Amino acid sequence: MSTTVTTVYRVAQGGLSIAALQAAVAAVPVPLDVISAYGARVLSDSTAPAAPGVARTIVFSLVPASTATANASLFPGDASGSPIDAITMSGAGTDYILPPIVRIGATNPPDDLDAKAYAYLKAIGTLIVSGGTGYNPATTKAFVVGGLPSSLKTTVAATVTLTIALGVVTAAAFTPGSGYTSVPKIVVVDTSGAGSGAKITLRMGVDFIDLAFAGQGYKSAPAITLAPAFSVMFAANAGGPFDRLMNTAIERAVLSPVTADAPIVA
Repeated sequence: MSTTVTTVYRVAQGGLSIAALQAAVAAVPVPLDVISAYGARVLSDSTAPAAPGVARTIVFSLVPASTATANASLFPGDASGSPIDAITMSGAGTDYILPPIVRIGATNPPDDLDAKAYAYLKAIGTLIVSGGTGYNPATTKAFVVGGLPSSLKTTVAATVTLTIALGVVTAAAFTPGSGYTSVPKIVVVDTSGAGSGAKITLRMGVDFIDLAFAGQGYKSAPAITLAPAFSVMFAANAGGPFDRLMNTAIERAVLSPVTADAPIVA
């Protein structure tokens, strides 16, 4: 299974100095909404001089930092086999962007019905990317927005509580919430209008697995595998979604042609 994709964008020097070109290329934002929809995340992003201009290298992770684990248990049954009673989490994993795909091992006769299950996420931590400046502790709040499906009967929104020192966000406590299908956004609002620049993200793990159909005929508890969503969606072409992903955005920013290396899948 592929775990990373490396993309390289090369821009030749034109009217800008190398330093100015490097800064302009580096400032083009990665389309995180697109990347998140793939279940991928940015591992590293660097821009450096590379004759005859500059090169920006972005490495994407296609898998969580650590993989969640789960176990199935059966209803007591007879020799003909049983349905699955429950699937319980034994480890939440870290840095999930989308819920994993639940794969249930085949320990039942082929003519019986396989069980079906779906995973949901929860917050397991916060990451302060930037603490910002000028925030007033009395008028600043963090709001957790999005990520909860309307189709799930029971969901709980995560919350984030900020600690601010000298106008800078220095800590972000959280409650995990429950039932997420994507990473929610954290919006920091200072109603005094003075604060700006804070960027905080939630780190997600697997919360629970919903057993949609218990199946039948299981003679022993099947193995549960939680496959990264990206590996299922793009099993045949892991590099395809990243090919020339940012060419147009960089070209518009620097008004120069951009050459993208073929994505390197590892």
